Amino acid sequence: MSFPLPDSVDALKDMIGREVTSLRAAVRRTAERPLGAPSGTERASPVRSLAVLPSSVETGEASPCLCGSHEPGARGTCSILAAIPASAVLLEPLWNESGGILDFRIVAGNRIRSADWLEEPDHQVGQRFLEARPGAADSGLLAALTDVVGTGKPLNGQVVDYTEQRLGRIHRTPLLYTAARCGEQVLVTWRPLQSPAEMMTIDAQFIASMGWGNWDLLSGKVTWSEGLSRILHADVRMPWSLEQLCDALLPDDLLVLYTDGMVEYRGEDVTVGIGRLAEALAASSHLEPRELIDALLADPEIAGHEDDACVLGIRVD
Repeated sequence: MSFPLPDSVDALKDMIGREVTSLRAAVRRTAERPLGAPSGTERASPVRSLAVLPSSVETGEASPCLCGSHEPGARGTCSILAAIPASAVLLEPLWNESGGILDFRIVAGNRIRSADWLEEPDHQVGQRFLEARPGAADSGLLAALTDVVGTGKPLNGQVVDYTEQRLGRIHRTPLLYTAARCGEQVLVTWRPLQSPAEMMTIDAQFIASMGWGNWDLLSGKVTWSEGLSRILHADVRMPWSLEQLCDALLPDDLLVLYTDGMVEYRGEDVTVGIGRLAEALAASSHLEPRELIDALLADPEIAGHEDDACVLGIRVD
């Protein structure tokens, strides 16, 4: 299928607006409504508050909480840690006389191990972070957490190839860290990478100056990777709409939009497909958009067509 491509940024924005409006109108005509709900009404789903967790999360032989805001009934900041499905700790910075951060102290933690040879985070309460994670300084993690305190911007997906020696054996595992400032403290979570492809996709964004984004045309929700936000010098927490993205393009930039049929395969992690498409785009970015699209759609490793696949390529003049 082919159609006239827009010849200006304004024409591209108009085309995007028309297509999105048309898509939403078509879905509204056919969308099912909750039984018993009159047309035009919306029904909210009940949400159970997690502000107070069951008292069972406080049992056991874990070190006592030192977060300073803990109250009877588990209403403190640390009470949410048990609900996080990854290793998590609450840190407080340790300052030196000149106002710099020397280290962090672990004031609370949950019980999820990221590897069977690592301690449960709640058993490290009271320790310095560098004592619990000796490799944090060399890996750049300590500096990244310091930036979270100083700038207030979250850390989203830093890969740390963590190595530690225990009982005469060397253990190694790649961990994916996220962190956000929580008042004067920092909430940090980490988990093992799900697959080699996930690590390659994250690293590739840094090495090749690439990124990805997802624009849900029905709901309007936008998510994008840290790599894309870095390229556009934008806040990863405030992704741009497609119309805003059009204004950010520079001459000779190549904008490629695609549906999930280009990257999703049954039984395969979607990051594998995204990485495969990114490699193909990097190798063929010199081609004109029509030639690039034809090459992608003709490649069975890129467009297997288990689902409908559509790709749009635009070269900025």
